[in-house]
Amino acid sequence: MKIPVRSHANITMIETCLLNSNSNHSLIAVAYKNEQEKDGKKVYPIATTATVEQVMCWSANNSRLHYTLHLLGVSRVRIEQFATPMCLVKQLYSIHANISSTLEKEFIENVKRLIMTTYNEANPSLRQLKVAYTNLLSNVTVHKFDEITDLCMSLLQSVSYEHQLAYLAELDVANRTHTVNEILQEYFKVIYTIRPELFLKVFASEVCADLADKRQHDAQEFQIYLLNALHEDMNKVTKPESFEQNYDGHDLAKNAEDYKARQNRFSSSPVNDVFNLRTVSQLSCSVCRSTSVTFEEMNQISVELPQETSSSRLSECL
Repeated sequence: MKIPVRSHANITMIETCLLNSNSNHSLIAVAYKNEQEKDGKKVYPIATTATVEQVMCWSANNSRLHYTLHLLGVSRVRIEQFATPMCLVKQLYSIHANISSTLEKEFIENVKRLIMTTYNEANPSLRQLKVAYTNLLSNVTVHKFDEITDLCMSLLQSVSYEHQLAYLAELDVANRTHTVNEILQEYFKVIYTIRPELFLKVFASEVCADLADKRQHDAQEFQIYLLNALHEDMNKVTKPESFEQNYDGHDLAKNAEDYKARQNRFSSSPVNDVFNLRTVSQLSCSVCRSTSVTFEEMNQISVELPQETSSSRLSECL
């Protein structure tokens, strides 16, 4: 986490106790804005102990120096005794409340998407998150959500300082999971609209890796894979009823209505409603004169272009 240090008191403390000190103490306490009154003064009793990885120094318009601390959190604590430069703290442990099945499902799916959309493979938090996610799938427990929420927050660099502190001050794992899940949903709204390369990565993982190898491919083939994948995700039929076509074609309109009803009980989605067309082929026996018709669902159709004219209408080609 990156902590901006701007107040005069905190800047003086950083310079005195951290930068110009020979102390070998390795932890600092970052207190949150969870205010309480004590002896007429406001105090912040909840904090995180953290190690300092880096101290960035900067100024604006030749103003006083400011600092940004790059920290690696260790544990949540309650500050028992305030003092400078040392304070007495007591470690706090997470409250493992039950997580609803809906939140659990959404959060697990969003963690999967976060792993897929994070490109920095050298990031240690990403490696830890992959391991934790795999372990979570094998055995879902609230304790594992405790670890995964922290790892997700460490990967989400765009989270505001105020939201980070609000998250850190929360001890209830169910509430932290809800907070991170909402942050992830907002995060995906942004990246999916501005990063087309991300779509290719997701497409390769979820649909077909062969069409996301950065080589030239047939657009028609891509459309088939894409529409089929969207149909499977949006299919409203949970228990498909298979059927055989035994239509004689004597009443083609009635045959078509029957086929449509049976097909909708076998497979139905908004994608098919928009993109699919239905063809019918008829076979007649030259000996017995019996006929049969077969209906077929498809989202593309091939047509022949006339060679004798320079232009033609689609209706003419059909």
